[in-house]
Amino acid sequence: SGLGSARKIPLGGPASPWAARYRAGTGPLRANTPQMQSPREPDYYSLIGVDKNATLHEIRSKFRAKVLKEHPDKGGDPIKFQLLNKAYNVLTDGEKRKRYDNTGKADKSAEDEFLDGFNGGRLRFEPRE
Repeated sequence: SGLGSARKIPLGGPASPWAARYRAGTGPLRANTPQMQSPREPDYYSLIGVDKNATLHEIRSKFRAKVLKEHPDKGGDPIKFQLLNKAYNVLTDGEKRKRYDNTGKADKSAEDEFLDGFNGGRLRFEPRE
């Protein structure tokens, strides 16, 4: 009854039937878990009414015209008004616009935020003086 005689519990390697069921989504931990859908962001360019290569001046002028029509105080749709404001904020901020053009998302994902905390996952070595 020493430590060497303790019963070993197999964990199941990648070829085990349990691991295969888990990866397939039919295992006990995933079978009843709802899958989260990432919400699609609207096309901010078409929402404002500009091309993808529009200048800041074009974006501002189209935004001002649309936002006046959609203002809730003037009988416009409040949800569309909020979307217009978000589109304007994304397309007029250089970093957010670049991210939106590359990924289709305006905000950083949790993974991006995590990696940014570690210099984007890259190590930086500074030479000693």
